Amino acid sequence: VSGRLREELRPVFDRMLRRRKRLNNSYSEEAVSVLEVSQALEELQLGPRQRDDQAKIYELLNEVNEFGFQPLTLDFESFVRFVRQVKEWQAMRHRAEDRGYGANLNLDERQVDEYRVIFDIIDVHGNGELDLTGVKRAYGLLQQKSLPFEELRRFFETLDLDSSGSISFREFLHMTNLVAKQHRYRAVPAGSSIFSPRRGSAGRGMSPFLSRRSSENA
Repeated sequence: VSGRLREELRPVFDRMLRRRKRLNNSYSEEAVSVLEVSQALEELQLGPRQRDDQAKIYELLNEVNEFGFQPLTLDFESFVRFVRQVKEWQAMRHRAEDRGYGANLNLDERQVDEYRVIFDIIDVHGNGELDLTGVKRAYGLLQQKSLPFEELRRFFETLDLDSSGSISFREFLHMTNLVAKQHRYRAVPAGSSIFSPRRGSAGRGMSPFLSRRSSENA
């Protein structure tokens, strides 16, 4: 993960340095200012959304400024470390928000977390959205292949309010809840796990995926 992040951030950091040098030809320091870091966060779609976010980001900035440089500047290694911390903090915040949203749908934390795993498996590019084909694949992983495609499409279009052709994770949670109500079941019963070994002699000791594959090959 660290290597991929470094590869992602190197061009961003270099652009900031080139921009600085165009404004000041004598500038030679391989470091960026707080203003430039703020602009980079916006470019990376990690910028603060509210006042509390600004305070937390400033706190993280001071943490990576271990030598207390004033004015505060970050070299490349410090910049990577700072962005990684911002990503981790935002992921924790989003997870808490997702769990709160799930609670309103009568989904417990384990269910929400496991739906997130399934969602992220399909969302390979990390766009935070799934199209209808992606949702169909997700329902396959949730062992709900019996759900008719036209019915799946109807639920999908109900939640795709902007007709963008994709839905977010929370919309996916909402869709799963609607499907459960329609069919009077829970895709993942509260307190259970889609990754837990299946009970019974046929699937003992195997995950649902391995158990299903074993039965298909029989």
